[in-house]
Amino acid sequence: MAMTKPSALKEPAATLLAWLSGAEGRALDEAGLVAGLGRQLRAAGLPVDRLAALRWTLHPGVLAAALSWTPERAVQSYDREQGFEPPAAFAVSRLHDALVMRGSLSLQGEALALIAIEALRGDGLVEQFILPCAPADGPFRAIAFGTAQRGGFIAAERAVFERVAPALAARLCAAGRRTG
Repeated sequence: MAMTKPSALKEPAATLLAWLSGAEGRALDEAGLVAGLGRQLRAAGLPVDRLAALRWTLHPGVLAAALSWTPERAVQSYDREQGFEPPAAFAVSRLHDALVMRGSLSLQGEALALIAIEALRGDGLVEQFILPCAPADGPFRAIAFGTAQRGGFIAAERAVFERVAPALAARLCAAGRRTG
């Protein structure tokens, strides 16, 4: 996908937020929300090649779960089993630091290649831009936007993601309460 011009990004966040809070967004389950928002982001001209929602679980055998969308396939669900090694590796990762410090994280190059979360990996990805979710947003702890665009995302694209991620997390939480 071609690089988005900053001037073309003046109001896609408002359109995306309206979609999330509208009848279609409210009617979808978690997987439908991730797939629908992925398609909406691309229709708005944003070079999103992977969208993932990461959450903690209360399941005794599953530490975390993720939903991941790409334009080429349906949403996939990933579970991270409880155990000693995965949490230990996560605890010293940059992703953990970003979630604890409540800051955004851009993974590119070697940092992206080393990511252990399968839902975030993908052939050809240049960047994963990861935003933490507020604890009030429920079990969803991060939303990740991936691109294969040369050079990664530009500042205007990241600004759109920062506006949309909290609403997506809240809508995912509401969908989970409806279906769970």
